[in-house]
Amino acid sequence: MKVYIYGFDGNMGRRYRSILEHLGHQWIGEDLEAKIGTLEEADAVSVATPTPTHDAVLSSILCCDKPILCEKPVVIDSTDRRRLMAAAALSGARIQ
Repeated sequence: MKVYIYGFDGNMGRRYRSILEHLGHQWIGEDLEAKIGTLEEADAVSVATPTPTHDAVLSSILCCDKPILCEKPVVIDSTDRRRLMAAAALSGARIQ
């Protein structure tokens, strides 16, 4: 399995990388400074960016048709949560 990690060089991103490597999986990703690989190459997506960026990142990847794991909290504002969940339902995306 290959997982695309948004925020791969941050604290949580490094933890996710370590776990994936320990389990024998590959990772690619994107961070503020660099991009390694493309989203299309991945089997799943992990969002490990600061909470205020989750809404924008998730909105941009809902159409990718891949399982999405997002660091909690997904969003801070309940209005954003409702809008994001409605968009996910329309696209068929699964956010966990």
